[in-house]
Amino acid sequence: MLKQLKISISSLQMAILACLAISYAAQATAVNVATSIETSRVAGRAPEAAPSIRGTAEPGKTLIGASGFSDADDDIESGTTYTWSGGGVTDANASEQTLVLPVAAGANTITLTVTPKTDATSTDPAVGEEQTVEIDIPASLGAFLKPNTTLWTWDDANTYCAGLGGGARLPTIAELKSVYLSATSAVKQGEYNEEMCDEHGWPLSGWCGGGSDNYWSNSPNGAGGYYVVVMNDGGYTNIVGNYIHAACVRP
Repeated sequence: MLKQLKISISSLQMAILACLAISYAAQATAVNVATSIETSRVAGRAPEAAPSIRGTAEPGKTLIGASGFSDADDDIESGTTYTWSGGGVTDANASEQTLVLPVAAGANTITLTVTPKTDATSTDPAVGEEQTVEIDIPASLGAFLKPNTTLWTWDDANTYCAGLGGGARLPTIAELKSVYLSATSAVKQGEYNEEMCDEHGWPLSGWCGGGSDNYWSNSPNGAGGYYVVVMNDGGYTNIVGNYIHAACVRP
């Protein structure tokens, strides 16, 4: 009987030792896992961006931003942000990767700002420096109010446009030049055509009731006057005090 009891106690001790061994092994495994998690977040190098924009740079068309993401530690891109700014961009669509350009807009420059990011739970640093890229957008014919046949001095034209309300004004030289290229078949400045009259009803000299090919801009010429744009070839010149046409723009 005593011998059997000793054997039972010995078996119990062995069972207890076995349980303790299992417990110690489990704790060691947990420590190893925790250590592995901690050591996986070794500080490395920040992600980088080299953004670009593709799409058609015309009012009403869609632009698509690309981050040009890279990471020297081969971390995976996660959460990169895109921010568009410039003429006509609203808060509603300023933070998407794509941007639909406003239909009625003057010539302007759109800027895309990209901030490259990786997974903050497993990489350090997870945010890189923001980078920007720009694209020029030509003026939309829809932003212009159809001109009448009146010939104006610059002061009278400026007053007339402002009086139309809604932010109407004389266009910049860039807006007039770009709308000539976007609204006619001309592909560069200096290519002659009468399409601003034929297709859009703008007065030109001897066409559509017009008395001049020249249109006022609000861009100072540095000589006390303002530049004018020749709307049958897209060129520009200096004129002081003459009576010419005006096309108001309401961006």
